[in-house]
Amino acid sequence: ITGRVTVRGTQDPVGDARVIVVGTAIAVFTNANGEYRINTAPIGRAQVTVYKIGYSSVSDTVTVSSAQPATLNLAMAQTRVQLSEVVV
Repeated sequence: ITGRVTVRGTQDPVGDARVIVVGTAIAVFTNANGEYRINTAPIGRAQVTVYKIGYSSVSDTVTVSSAQPATLNLAMAQTRVQLSEVVV
């Protein structure tokens, strides 16, 4: 599975996002251009989820076959991260 993760609305790349194949131990990170490649995805339908702090997670399904590479591009929405107060 190959693809690119971008910011919804701007198409800016999302680097260092964690891309996982749900139900497996397969996980990779996007590069600085938001691109990722998963070489060991099982054949058949796979659910892919992307996570990064400051963004809403996003999931989609892709069909993986041995005949041709599967491509899945995903767009993430930025969110606000609110931290708790720390008392010292």
